[in-house]
Amino acid sequence: MRPLLICLHAAESNVDIIEQSLADRSFKIRHVVDTYLLKMIREQRPFNEQKEYAFSKIIELIEQQPTFILITCTNYIVLLEHIEFETNIPILKIDELLFTQLKEVQQPIKMLFTNKQTIEGTMARLKQAISSELDIEVIFIPEVFDWYLAGDTLRHDQKLLSTLLELDDSKHIIAVAQLSMANSVERYSKLSGNIALSPITAFKNWSFS
Repeated sequence: MRPLLICLHAAESNVDIIEQSLADRSFKIRHVVDTYLLKMIREQRPFNEQKEYAFSKIIELIEQQPTFILITCTNYIVLLEHIEFETNIPILKIDELLFTQLKEVQQPIKMLFTNKQTIEGTMARLKQAISSELDIEVIFIPEVFDWYLAGDTLRHDQKLLSTLLELDDSKHIIAVAQLSMANSVERYSKLSGNIALSPITAFKNWSFS
């Protein structure tokens, strides 16, 4: 029996990104899309209520007995820092795979975000994971994440790509922690020849074993 990976997403469009990027995989993937947590965050529901919801959702996935669970939603990932699970099933956080790649980087980094709610938590975890002396500039791109959630991925990707090409800086490593930005980063890297890292570049290098 092939290993089973369950992916938890916050947007339907993330399913396509994973499927296209891992077409040659040797394991099964089951996708679960949950948009309710984002709704809770935007409504500014109490933090403990968000935690309880995230906990219950992960328990649902654990009960399906996968080989691994992959969390692609950075909002979930930030909440999971405050939750403990009693399980032998590895729970992978997609941005932590990226952090592992960034540990090897010697150049300054430009870290791009489109989801403002995840910046503080992601950057705190990144600085814990890599050298605090590394030069990291945070760049927030407004509006486009709403387009992505609404399913307008073409408009989203075009705006991101144009922003990346305007930055066009070979002295910095471009990196994004959000899976939603991965396609644009890949296109930018091909067009510019500059190094650009995303959760997908990290996940492709991960060994499913």
